[in-house]
Amino acid sequence: GMSVVFQRKFLVKDVPEHLRLNHLLDSYVDLRQYYWNLGSGWSLRYRHETSKGEVVRESVTVKGQRTEGSYNEFAFTLPPAADTEEIEVRRSFVSSANTSRIIKRRYFFELDGIKWRLDQFHAENEGLWLIETEDSNSREITALDWFDRDVTAESRYANERLASWPLSRWS
Repeated sequence: GMSVVFQRKFLVKDVPEHLRLNHLLDSYVDLRQYYWNLGSGWSLRYRHETSKGEVVRESVTVKGQRTEGSYNEFAFTLPPAADTEEIEVRRSFVSSANTSRIIKRRYFFELDGIKWRLDQFHAENEGLWLIETEDSNSREITALDWFDRDVTAESRYANERLASWPLSRWS
């Protein structure tokens, strides 16, 4: 169904060692995301999610235009591919995205009662780390000392923009 999402997003320069030591980075998924621009600020995202090599979920999300961190989205989880033919059809669909893709590992953890998602980007966005929350109190959240800065309003850090204009192409 449709939902309105409000998100805060921060750039991270160095991931503190205490996250690893306290097992906060034990829970993660590997994501491959492909994007198509639908026009008028709308985009379509196909996400392929694996955990320890096993396919966990495939989903399609239609995202609306962002205003100050808020946007509308319609999300659909795809049923598992029925057979090899369907797998091929999905592969063919994904390849139509050309190079508009993101490959990243997403860690999930809670700090001070706030649920965070920490993204470690690979491929064309190698070296980039972003942390985000959709917590109901996210408007009031104070950045933790190891966050570099708030990039919620910077469109170049939106995933769909990183897919078509990756870090490796910034001057």
